[in-house]
Amino acid sequence: MGTGVASPPALLLDDEQDDVAVTVVVGLADPLPVARGVALAPDLLAGPAPEHRPSRRQRLPQGLGIHPGHHEHLAGALLLHDGGGQAPFVVGHEGQLVVGRGNGGGDRHPAMVGLATHMTDWNPDLYRRFAAERRQPFDVLVSLLEPVDGGRVADLGCGPGELTRELHERLRAGETLGIDRSPAMLERATPLAGDGLRFEMGDLATFDGAGSTWDVVHASASLQWATDHQAVLSRWAAALAPGGQLAVQVPANGEHPSHTVMLEVADQLGIIAADDVHVTVQKPERYAEILDELGLDEIHVRLQVFLHHLPSSGDVVEWMKGTALLRIKEAVTAEEFDAYLERYREALLDRIGQRSPYLYAYPRILMVARAPR
Repeated sequence: MGTGVASPPALLLDDEQDDVAVTVVVGLADPLPVARGVALAPDLLAGPAPEHRPSRRQRLPQGLGIHPGHHEHLAGALLLHDGGGQAPFVVGHEGQLVVGRGNGGGDRHPAMVGLATHMTDWNPDLYRRFAAERRQPFDVLVSLLEPVDGGRVADLGCGPGELTRELHERLRAGETLGIDRSPAMLERATPLAGDGLRFEMGDLATFDGAGSTWDVVHASASLQWATDHQAVLSRWAAALAPGGQLAVQVPANGEHPSHTVMLEVADQLGIIAADDVHVTVQKPERYAEILDELGLDEIHVRLQVFLHHLPSSGDVVEWMKGTALLRIKEAVTAEEFDAYLERYREALLDRIGQRSPYLYAYPRILMVARAPR
């Protein structure tokens, strides 16, 4: 999955606290080598096998620290909460702080820590249930690109591969590489390979060109799973060939009840969970600034609202089960997730109403830019 970085920053925990609560907050993509001097025992850390995952809350004696960079299956960010529901701080792999949305603390320990790990694998069938709606922003983003006859294209977060195949054909690429971290998604994508298209397991957050340059680096609805977007975009920009095009699309719907209710119900049930859209996604103008600071040309950044007409408001729950609710699912047992899902459905439908059909107005940020020729 992810790889460590040299000279990891240290993040000191409060020596005056009696203990520290370690809570799994899954799926944030960047590697995290932070240390307090004493590494956790490997059997306390999260591996790919469910039986090896830590419980939702583990108590550590005073003086112990966290060094996930020493465990190959750990990737993500450190999420710090205070005890009063204030904003968490997400510490990315280069030591930066990203202030996110608070999701409550109640009587939790003021040094509550979340640790991202191997995420529950995606369900391609559930994800593809809304394939028509999910392809709308893809179509718009690709329309902003110029074909690269015989060129090289990287699709970061390729999912089940159908859109990667289409990207390959529409851009008339000679070679296209689709990268994803989900074994289930790659299993679905692999049969689509051929004629210059291939798929590989990889971490989009650490992609830097793999020793070569690319005519297009494309990432549709995947950047939000990584922390420190400035650092990630810097790596992607560095992977561009002269005149190469960068094309990125990220959700910006963190204020929709589908996301706000997700965090509210998690807090009610004592589940520590992060919402990628709240924590990682920047404002459109900030992305424009970042691309300009990276020295890119022909920068185009915009916020666009896509109108998804779902059969009913209850289908929003099914949409979320295929994406953001994976965070909740990973952090709890199967029984706890069922209880959470029942309460989430009730609270969400109370907020948005029982309607059929339901208009899911979905804002997204689209950005394209070009490397200097």
